[in-house]
Amino acid sequence: MARAPAAPSFTLFESGQVRPLALSPDRRHLFAVNTPDNRLEVFRIHKHELTHTASIPVGLEPVAVAARTDHEVWVV
Repeated sequence: MARAPAAPSFTLFESGQVRPLALSPDRRHLFAVNTPDNRLEVFRIHKHELTHTASIPVGLEPVAVAARTDHEVWVV
């Protein structure tokens, strides 16, 4: 007779990503939330290639990003 698996001794409280990517209005930058590292990653788009340009600490568990303007990004 097989035994049922034991229940975990902890509760997982990680948040799932809601909107993890955003493109700047001028389409020159891609913004990506890096939830495990609590950062916003910034990439420059040029000739169909991405270049990582910045990694910005944003606080605990970012799950969404929105580019308000070419120079302003909101992270939740």
